[in-house]
Amino acid sequence: MIKKTLQPFLEESRKNLDNVINRTTEVGSTMNTIDTFKTILSEQNLALQENRKEIEDVDLAVAISDLAYINATYEATLKAVSTMSKTSILDYM
Repeated sequence: MIKKTLQPFLEESRKNLDNVINRTTEVGSTMNTIDTFKTILSEQNLALQENRKEIEDVDLAVAISDLAYINATYEATLKAVSTMSKTSILDYM
């Protein structure tokens, strides 16, 4: 008689325990996902700091000199192409 009376409570307790176990598993999974994201973000932060350091450490005088050289080369190339396109086969005859 006592067993029949307690049976519904025992079943309810088992369901509650299963529910707690399921929720604990979900929380653990979520925490693992968060830890993974934290690791990824930490690695990205480190990479961005390294990139920033490389950008900040650029020698401005060298960068300007390189840009001027590239610009002069570009303009010389445009002038050469312009000169070559003005000539024709008749110019060589």
